Amino acid sequence: MIAKGVIVTVSLRKKFVLGIIIKEVKKPLGNFKVKEIHKEYRNKKLGNNLRNFLNWVSYYNYINLGSALKLFLPNQNIIEETYNIVLYAKKESSKDLSLRQKKILDYLSKKPKTKKEFILKFNNKAAELRTLMKRKLIFERNQLEEIKNPIDLSLLNLKKLTLNQERAYIDIKKRIYHKEKKPIFLDGVTGSGKTEIYFKLIKEFLEKKKQVLVLLPEIALSEQWLERFKSCFGFYPLVWNSKVKISQKRKVWNAVMRQKTLIVVGARSSLFLPFLNIGLVVIDEENDQSYKQEDGVIYNARDMAILKSKIEKTSILLVSATPSLETFKNCKEEKYHWVKIKSRFKDTAKPKIQVVDMKNSTKSLISKEFEIQIKDNLNNKKQSLILINRRGYAPVTLCIKCGKKRKCKYCDSSLVYHKEIDLLMCHQCGKKEVYESICNSCNNGKFIFVGTGLERVYEEVIRLFPKAKIIKLSSDYMNKEIFFKTLKKIENSKIDIIVGTQIISKGFDFGNLKSVFIVDFDIWFNNADIRTNEKVFQLTQQVAGRAGRRDEEGEVFIQTFDPNNKLLDYIAKNERDLFYYKELKIRSKNLLPPYAKLLSVTISSKDLNLAEIKAKNIRSLFLASKDLQVYGPIPAQIYYIKNNYRLKLLVKARNSLIIQKYLLEKNFSSHINAKVKIKFDVDPYNLY
Repeated sequence: MIAKGVIVTVSLRKKFVLGIIIKEVKKPLGNFKVKEIHKEYRNKKLGNNLRNFLNWVSYYNYINLGSALKLFLPNQNIIEETYNIVLYAKKESSKDLSLRQKKILDYLSKKPKTKKEFILKFNNKAAELRTLMKRKLIFERNQLEEIKNPIDLSLLNLKKLTLNQERAYIDIKKRIYHKEKKPIFLDGVTGSGKTEIYFKLIKEFLEKKKQVLVLLPEIALSEQWLERFKSCFGFYPLVWNSKVKISQKRKVWNAVMRQKTLIVVGARSSLFLPFLNIGLVVIDEENDQSYKQEDGVIYNARDMAILKSKIEKTSILLVSATPSLETFKNCKEEKYHWVKIKSRFKDTAKPKIQVVDMKNSTKSLISKEFEIQIKDNLNNKKQSLILINRRGYAPVTLCIKCGKKRKCKYCDSSLVYHKEIDLLMCHQCGKKEVYESICNSCNNGKFIFVGTGLERVYEEVIRLFPKAKIIKLSSDYMNKEIFFKTLKKIENSKIDIIVGTQIISKGFDFGNLKSVFIVDFDIWFNNADIRTNEKVFQLTQQVAGRAGRRDEEGEVFIQTFDPNNKLLDYIAKNERDLFYYKELKIRSKNLLPPYAKLLSVTISSKDLNLAEIKAKNIRSLFLASKDLQVYGPIPAQIYYIKNNYRLKLLVKARNSLIIQKYLLEKNFSSHINAKVKIKFDVDPYNLY
């Protein structure tokens, strides 16, 4: 009898796949062949809490149990343990040895070495090793390859907390030991030193021999965060994200499973590591959209982490200067403990925000106000950051004769021109096309570039400030090594002007950055997203928080053709809470999240007729429920992607879990087939 939760492998379609034991069934239901278990990992199992969490991930996100399990057990390579051949030397000496043999014996007598280490040291001495092994002076053993426990709390060099930070820290500790195990939200303005507070909290849990998980929204953020951690703790934490090699992931996965005291910092997938001794989960920048996985298995890591903390009865700390409206509402209603820091570190002033009216500007990209301030920063050896939230050179390539746009052959999407590589790229499917200056449709017209992208702004900044050291940063230039070196240059003030997309707005600490300039602000509203105002407010506040983080007041300049936009008034006056209360009022009135639960259903097929029939069938199923409101089907905002037509349905319910219960009750997943794909997105962030 194999215990519940034990990991096993079985053969399916000529390959071995992972599974776990859920229960014993004496007689299987249905007409199918029972597969034999090929291998069982008796020392590795998902305990009751992990299995309970697995079931809830499956239920809440309406994904089958196998797909949910794959989050926990991504592949067999990760769960297998690695063994090294280790060479040991006997202590007794032997007189009749050659000089080489004595050297080998002496080397291994001091400390056993792996065979790999031996080969590196004694490249061409395999014959001598074999001789010594025959004479039983050296022997080998298989030894489990483990991560050496990096934790040494004697190396601690935590920064002394300010009075405000210490108060917040004491408050959090009090909440952790509160009878009610609620999530705790650390609400601190940008630059208030939130990281230092939860670093001290991490120390507490490591001292208790507990495991700690810190979630960061972007891989790019982890490099600077890791250096900060190392300077405070004297060692690096374990890292888990898509860039980590399988060999290292194997060690991390098994270390977590063996209940070792450790700290893992990772992207959203690290939430599904098999923690058996977890004490604390920290979700930094909890409002960030990157926590929502929208491809493959769809889930929100922040929400799943809160769910996990309830099941495991562990502490969870959400951290942000610009909370999601869901978190703000939960704090307001006392569902979360709310800990606030209202002033920046050392009481540094908040950045001054100015709106630049572009209606009368003669310059299309960089206003005169921007130009004057950047020159002033250059003269004073201060840094400037220019934010443009579009990759590439220009979002639209248009024929001036026939008016046709260059569009992707496989998607209903304009091709974006990337000047640096001289290619047109589809930002939906990733396909690239060679740029041609003459239009194919009319064989005569020439193309012009419409709209502004990062490369175009970068080109203009170089023209205006030819002697400045300028760098551009976006996901297109995200080679890990280059990105890290670039961050170091910025930190060391070797860069004067940074031109970047929103990736540069998240959590970075640049001490010499004086001013932030936001270009093309109005384009951020060109979508059908119900969360647009919330996202724009959060992004502007986050990027504003990069400025003036030491002793000097920072400045933020926002270019707009609509200076009367009410949202700009909230941003300029730093009226975060007032904006949140107004936005919550609008959401409540219109029954939108966080006052309602949404389900986005995307029906896609290469055959438009099949997609339309299926969409109508699904709509009729939803209409049968009195508890649900149904909108659609309508063509998706991007109607055609990767040769598939896409239709959308939006389902709304007042209460949580009504939607999931109904989906299971009516078995909606049975409508998915090879010709028509259906994507169910619970609590959608994007409705395109």
